[in-house]
Amino acid sequence: MARVLWTQRQDVGPSPRGGHALANDPLRERVVLFGGKAAGSNLQGDTWQWDGQDWMQVADTGPDARAGHALAFDSTGGRVVLFGGEAAGPTLRADTWGWDGEGWTQLADIGPDARAGHAFAFDAIRGRVVLFGGEAAGPALLADTWEWDGADWTQMADTGPAARHDHGMAFDVASERVVLFGGAVAGGNANDTWAWDGSEWTQVADMGPRPSRAVSTTFAGAAMLLFGGISSAAAPLGAEELSRLSWEWDGEHWTLRQDMGPAPRWGHALAFDSQRGRAVLFGGVSVLPGDPNVASSVLGDTWEAELEDVAPPPATPTLASFTINPNTIDAASGGTFTVELVLDRPAPPGGAAVDILLAGAPFLVQPIFVAEGQATATAGLELPPGSMAPGDYTLEAQLGPSMVTTVLHIVQSGVVPPPPP
Repeated sequence: MARVLWTQRQDVGPSPRGGHALANDPLRERVVLFGGKAAGSNLQGDTWQWDGQDWMQVADTGPDARAGHALAFDSTGGRVVLFGGEAAGPTLRADTWGWDGEGWTQLADIGPDARAGHAFAFDAIRGRVVLFGGEAAGPALLADTWEWDGADWTQMADTGPAARHDHGMAFDVASERVVLFGGAVAGGNANDTWAWDGSEWTQVADMGPRPSRAVSTTFAGAAMLLFGGISSAAAPLGAEELSRLSWEWDGEHWTLRQDMGPAPRWGHALAFDSQRGRAVLFGGVSVLPGDPNVASSVLGDTWEAELEDVAPPPATPTLASFTINPNTIDAASGGTFTVELVLDRPAPPGGAAVDILLAGAPFLVQPIFVAEGQATATAGLELPPGSMAPGDYTLEAQLGPSMVTTVLHIVQSGVVPPPPP
């Protein structure tokens, strides 16, 4: 039977913690970690990045220290997005932040109600971050669905899965739907599986992993991977126990893939490093929440998983065309233009970052990102007045070894460049 191959990579880096969040940033080729609850229940507000070899702390400012928040990479905005969580007090947050690889910026303070234990997933086909559920003050379980379009939140539904928190959620590239599993519902843990198509939820399974909460999920290149959590033991015991099982969702069924690897845990986090084809796991808590030693039983280990015997990732796309419209800008007044990129096939899981160069050096500060499953991308750019001297400039779009060029004409006022020969 096919397996998930787990390998421990590190036991140094961020301090041991649970309730943190991870997201893969394919633009900068890093897995990003923020926050969580460390030993002694101390909330953290630090930001770390994993490059496949080592952890590096990259910020200690931004959102205030918290746990139970959610992260996702928003390819529309080209940044990692954070929402909510439980801060000191305890106080629930309803703020939205963005991480651009260098610093945090607060993007919104209106949208979904304050909450923790909600779940995030980026719908790469529709270019939206999807949020479902969580636990509000009271406490009150939530069953609302929201979407973030890179600038604003919109509530999309208040029907679908039962209200819950600490569920797992990931975008299934194969079925082009966001998939949700389990969580804590009124009366216990759930083991139902639901899919969101952008307009409504549909229950797609009620078999698979045991009823569970505090699991972690990610789409791992060819299938959705679920690891660990707090599971309800089989009847007649019915007690809760920690899981160390790895499950795969293929779009229709759950399959147990592995019962070895990281120690049993909950409150851990998973993200898929699309550049290296590995699922990355960090931390968690090694005893049940009611254990008297829970505050000192947090983990700080880093593991990676490779799915064996699954279809290979799609071939790397190449650039089919690169155009600028308009391609003539007045030097004195400047102006705006639109860049359009077309690939020869849809971008693979994690998307594709296309560099725009001039004479071999970056023309744009950041690459233009083509979302996974998409073959085109556009970006509006502004050229400030006087920033470029009159002349013809050959711009290069580069994706791996693939390169396409186009010409940007910078002219003096009233002078039109001759047509190409």
